[in-house]
Amino acid sequence: MKVVVAWEGREAPHEFEFNGTTSDGFGVAIGARSIEGGPKSAPTPKELVALGMGSCSGIDVVSILKKMRQPLTKLSVSCDVVLRKTPPTVFESVELIYYAEGDGLSPDRVARAVNLSLEKDCGVSIMIANSGCKVTGSLFVNGMEVALK
Repeated sequence: MKVVVAWEGREAPHEFEFNGTTSDGFGVAIGARSIEGGPKSAPTPKELVALGMGSCSGIDVVSILKKMRQPLTKLSVSCDVVLRKTPPTVFESVELIYYAEGDGLSPDRVARAVNLSLEKDCGVSIMIANSGCKVTGSLFVNGMEVALK
């Protein structure tokens, strides 16, 4: 994998904005709050890491449930991140909260898929956990909370 970020010296609120490009040519704006404290112009690097955790794990869960032939119709993953209060403000803990929907969806199978993602498959959340961050999960299937191991 190779990515490139480039800064072009723009004015506020874009003064800290970088343009990221993947080796496949996909682009994303990456930003921070301006010095004046105005609005952000793009997601911050830490927000992108959290988005990466949620999407990486979500992709795993969808893939696993497809292999299990589960009737998943909707999945969202909320990442609740707690940052360390002192610099460097690294991730201290992250709770990934999964919301799965589908008529006839087996709560046990969805829980198995989430557990596999968190423990074995999602390289992003495992990488973050290996940095010392506490990574946990919660699951709701069709609005009902389901226990994870």
